[in-house]
Amino acid sequence: MPKTAMREQIVKDFDRLSPELQERARDLVHGLGSPRPKGATVDDLHPLVGILDEDSAREMMEAIEADCERVDRDAG
Repeated sequence: MPKTAMREQIVKDFDRLSPELQERARDLVHGLGSPRPKGATVDDLHPLVGILDEDSAREMMEAIEADCERVDRDAG
């Protein structure tokens, strides 16, 4: 599909979306064009295996579940 035709089809599809879905589409497209930070590799993390005792590991998991498992739509 030629670039101009693809752009026109995308605009037509976008115009059919509700305002909420247009926002989600905008965020998705913006995210696709933004470089993502490189995460740690398994080799980077391997030296950390076993450094936490059972209680510390449980506390960390509870903190992650309580504070980190939510989406901040304004972040980014």
